[in-house]
Amino acid sequence: MIADAARTMPHTLRSLELTDEITAELTVLVGFDQDLAAEATRTSNRIRGLLTQFHPSLERVHGDSYLLGDGGAAVTGCAGRATRA
Repeated sequence: MIADAARTMPHTLRSLELTDEITAELTVLVGFDQDLAAEATRTSNRIRGLLTQFHPSLERVHGDSYLLGDGGAAVTGCAGRATRA
């Protein structure tokens, strides 16, 4: 999107001078994003562990790919199937 804007409307873009303050703010934002990603991974792994702890057959039937796929869909999709298995 930015490349398209630069190509079609170069007058709308302006160059920025990176100061130490901007660099520090970006570093904080990147660190925050990395923390959120790590927390999402920890949460997903914890949910997977709990699901396989209470329904061990779920992992045998569906394999790792089912539980490691789309986090929300896996949790809601697994719950219904686990009670029927």
